[in-house]
Amino acid sequence: MVTWDRLTYQADIPAGAGLRISVRIGSTSKPDATWSAWTPVPANGRVVGSSRYLQYRVELSSTVPSATPVLRDVAITNSGTPVRTPTETQN
Repeated sequence: MVTWDRLTYQADIPAGAGLRISVRIGSTSKPDATWSAWTPVPANGRVVGSSRYLQYRVELSSTVPSATPVLRDVAITNSGTPVRTPTETQN
């Protein structure tokens, strides 16, 4: 279990295009009725709640055929302890 903190992203969103990110959280490995509903997250905004899992959904839109939004990166922070990367040891 972790407490979710913030969702940030980097994107190119030209005029006439849009990008919307929503999240849902739950503590079962397969989403079921105990999971939250999809909740929109404002641009680089807060994710509220605690759970074991989080899913995010991205909706890209455009009213202009030549205006294509591009999502480059998504990051989500939480209260959990960072996973330590194994290091190489020598005898």
